[in-house]
Amino acid sequence: MSRTRPDPATLAWTIVDAVAYAVAFAALVVAVVTPVAYVATRGEWAGVKVALFLVGMALFGYGSLRLWFASSQQQYDAEQERRHGSGGPAGASSSMSASGTALTTEQDSRLQTALDGRSWYPTDRLPPTGRVSPSTKLFLGSLLVLAVSFAMETVFGI
Repeated sequence: MSRTRPDPATLAWTIVDAVAYAVAFAALVVAVVTPVAYVATRGEWAGVKVALFLVGMALFGYGSLRLWFASSQQQYDAEQERRHGSGGPAGASSSMSASGTALTTEQDSRLQTALDGRSWYPTDRLPPTGRVSPSTKLFLGSLLVLAVSFAMETVFGI
């Protein structure tokens, strides 16, 4: 079970994919939270900073949990494959939701789908299996939201 290393071009596009998603996600969060928090705190930028911090921490926690559950699911799947062999019982390779539809580990989010349609977004150069997981992208985006809140405090003195 040896993993092959991706070529440098694929690795570079994987990093670009993850960073572009994280930047777009963070910009979307900041664009939504800033006006709402500014109005809610009656024009206080300190309230915006606190709101971005709280939203960033919530997203950080959610992203961490998604990464943790994805890791646990991979370990469970590997254990099941080791027990049952590669054939396994019918239906062992995919989980089913309550509605009866098959769930996959690499479902595209709405933001990913929107980014795929942009000409500046490099999806044609990267195979779907070469992409970073949505959980990792969410985690990176939460770090950028926290970085905006940190910059508001340290750079701008808010």
